[in-house]
Amino acid sequence: MSSDVAIEKDGIDLLSFDINEDLNKQCSGTWEHEDLAQVRIKVFRGHERGVNTCQFCFDDTKIVTSSNDKTCKLWDLDSGTVQQNFEGHDMYVSCCKMNYDNTRLVSSSWDKTINVWDVETG
Repeated sequence: MSSDVAIEKDGIDLLSFDINEDLNKQCSGTWEHEDLAQVRIKVFRGHERGVNTCQFCFDDTKIVTSSNDKTCKLWDLDSGTVQQNFEGHDMYVSCCKMNYDNTRLVSSSWDKTINVWDVETG
């Protein structure tokens, strides 16, 4: 099974989130494009199920995602690594959004709950 979500920023970079079906692989982001490609693609792997939402945050240096694996993740854009996991929902996380000063993350889920997370402490 494969599921992708893509983002384009400034018409140049395209980011793609792909399900990591091999649980032994580390969460990471890698550039996957042809040498002569006009659009660069960076794939972030780490969610175990489909990705539902994603948002640039921290002055476009990080991305936050929500997934059907019941988690939200904060990714470093340059390294492609997961900086923080937000776990606590019992069903799919349908949406997440960072507040204006990047101190709190709000997530909603099919379990009929809304969680507000402190980004520093999780």
